[in-house]
Amino acid sequence: MRSHPAIGESIYFLDRLQHLAAGELPYKQFEFAYGTFLLYLPLATAYLFRLSLADGYYISWIAEFALGILLIYGCVSLLPAQPTRKNIMFLLLTFSWWAGPLSFGENYTPFRFFLPPFLCLLACRRISSPSLPHEPLWSCSSGKQ
Repeated sequence: MRSHPAIGESIYFLDRLQHLAAGELPYKQFEFAYGTFLLYLPLATAYLFRLSLADGYYISWIAEFALGILLIYGCVSLLPAQPTRKNIMFLLLTFSWWAGPLSFGENYTPFRFFLPPFLCLLACRRISSPSLPHEPLWSCSSGKQ
């Protein structure tokens, strides 16, 4: 693997990815402190796009972070609040995550933390308003209450 600047916990993840790429099994042949999705996604990204393990890791990290920002937007848009307050909530929640890419690894992306609340809010909306048409996932922010 060619040398890449590694920051924060990415050093740990890149080391674990090397074990996985060598055919070792997580939890049995090497220690891994998180769920295997955090290893298999970067590995699949690297193999699919014919990248180095480090490039696959960093691309999957960026993708998970971007999806997390979309989930923050989805969560805030599902809240029963005025649009101005929703915008403020979105900005505060989004800006609170910008230190993460500088110090943490793939284990601390908003995707991991906002997917469960988003799904709960979406389910609550469907349960409380069953007459709403089945709309695409992201159109739930249309403002219909």
